[in-house]
Amino acid sequence: MKNLNELNKKVKAGAAFLDVVKPNWHKKIDTETLDLRNRYVCVLGQLYDEYYNGKDTLGLTGTFVDNLGFYGTKRQCPQLTKLWVALVKKLQKLR
Repeated sequence: MKNLNELNKKVKAGAAFLDVVKPNWHKKIDTETLDLRNRYVCVLGQLYDEYYNGKDTLGLTGTFVDNLGFYGTKRQCPQLTKLWVALVKKLQKLR
């Protein structure tokens, strides 16, 4: 499934980006509430209190938030959420 592979690459790129700009970011994510459809409990929302605050704080444009897996279409958000949850759970166990 090409689309899922592309989304997974974006999520991994977003995680690598966060590793640089916000070390230990994964420890602050609640995987039970993580949902990319909600600006308060998406990845940036949980780290910066709200999606747009995180986007602005990090100086990200629409292209970057998409390429880093922080934003997706209505159809992509459930898949992105699942990918983020899986990655965060893995990181929380490893680190």
